[in-house]
Amino acid sequence: MTEVVERSGRHVFRALLTIEREEEVAAIAAEVNAICARTGVLLEWSEVRLVAIDVSDGADTADVLGYLAGLAEAGRLEWEWSDIGPFEA
Repeated sequence: MTEVVERSGRHVFRALLTIEREEEVAAIAAEVNAICARTGVLLEWSEVRLVAIDVSDGADTADVLGYLAGLAEAGRLEWEWSDIGPFEA
């Protein structure tokens, strides 16, 4: 792949858990997984602390993004939108 031909209308919200306690990381991951399963939101974990949430048109992402926003406000994760820069191969 060398270029984006057409935008899909989808965005990805990436979050990195900054906490160290494995039990707490596991509990947060379980809650994120449960929310996404309940609402039909797609997600993918990379390693233990990095999650990508698919924010497509019409997806019910309010619950999971609200949960993650609370963690960000508490200083327990860092986040970014994946489409903040141009695609690079």
